[in-house]
Amino acid sequence: MGRKSIVLLCACLMLGSLQAMELAVIVHPSNKVVLSQEQLQLLLLNKQRFMTGGQKIHMLHQPSRSAAHQWICRQLLDLTPAQYQSYWSRLLFTGNADGLVYLDTPAILQHVSTDPSAIGYVPVEQVTDRIKVMAVLSEHGYQAR
Repeated sequence: MGRKSIVLLCACLMLGSLQAMELAVIVHPSNKVVLSQEQLQLLLLNKQRFMTGGQKIHMLHQPSRSAAHQWICRQLLDLTPAQYQSYWSRLLFTGNADGLVYLDTPAILQHVSTDPSAIGYVPVEQVTDRIKVMAVLSEHGYQAR
């Protein structure tokens, strides 16, 4: 098998895993917020920063190289991870945003379980009873809970 074949095979496997991903959008159990897919997109793009009651939202992201982050960028925002990072770099440079908070899944679960204003996303199979699933994102679309 040649080098090009190996690269193509790896790309296909990675794309397949991105398409098969199922992510839970999670919040603190006391949080009553219900977000549409469009509202989640606005949060991820820093175009919505506060909940209905005026509480500032703390959006937590998976690491930028993780499959979950790449899936969010490509499937939900229709951006590459590099485009998303560039978008945020412009927001930071102009003073229109705080930096992105990147945490791994255990840290996101811990933070969301203790911070009523936090929203994050984790693989569905890693959800615990210490948080509330607000929505599920999959190749079938956005399903609010």
